[in-house]
Amino acid sequence: MTKLTLKDIFEQSQKNATCHPKLIQSLKNLFSVLQTKHEVDEFAHHFIGYLKHSLVVGENESAVNCTLDFVAKFVTILESEAVDDEDESEDEVKFLPRYFVKKFYSFIIKFHGVDNRIVRGRICELLSKQLNMMSDEYQMDENIIFDLQTAMIQRMRDKVPTIREIGRAHV
Repeated sequence: MTKLTLKDIFEQSQKNATCHPKLIQSLKNLFSVLQTKHEVDEFAHHFIGYLKHSLVVGENESAVNCTLDFVAKFVTILESEAVDDEDESEDEVKFLPRYFVKKFYSFIIKFHGVDNRIVRGRICELLSKQLNMMSDEYQMDENIIFDLQTAMIQRMRDKVPTIREIGRAHV
């Protein structure tokens, strides 16, 4: 089997959800070779870069919905397998998934209120999908929870009705 690149994974994630488990495993394999925060920064930069392509699509495209589902699943799985920061020891590699997840949420929080209503809506959709995938036992950093709640409360006051509805559903 040929090793997929991040670009290949994102392109294939658009097709349908049946290939997502295989693609998530490929993405986890790509992530597992990262050894430093700098490497995770590079990975996150490219990951978010590919995600941004889906955030600007205006129509209700099934390819975009598949990509958002894929991203939400990957981040949820990666975070559920992450080691807590409080348990940090000398082995930095164990904490890289948590570091990536924090970078991902920082992106969501930073761009949830952009001027472009399509991007605001897509970010709300992505966050909604992610929150719906979390189990009751799911543990998340309290600061991230607070920031995400604040972002969704702001979206409840959005001038676009569909974005308000998504925000209202998750506060």
